[in-house]
Amino acid sequence: MQVRFLIFVAMIAVAVSAQDFPPGSRAPSVAYFPPEIKSVYRGHPGVVELQFRIASGFHINSNHPKQEYLKKT
Repeated sequence: MQVRFLIFVAMIAVAVSAQDFPPGSRAPSVAYFPPEIKSVYRGHPGVVELQFRIASGFHINSNHPKQEYLKKT
């Protein structure tokens, strides 16, 4: 019984660690983390901080890139 349980746990671990990306594709290079819930009232400014993690070796361009071939973010 204990061996079956260990095999079951191992199978779950493999399934969870498997990526949901089609074969030949790469994992996303940017991860988005939802902001905390804030109340913003009509007629008043509010600030919401957005958090992203950029994978090593990647970068994000500004919304006014200096070269034409760069895409705006």
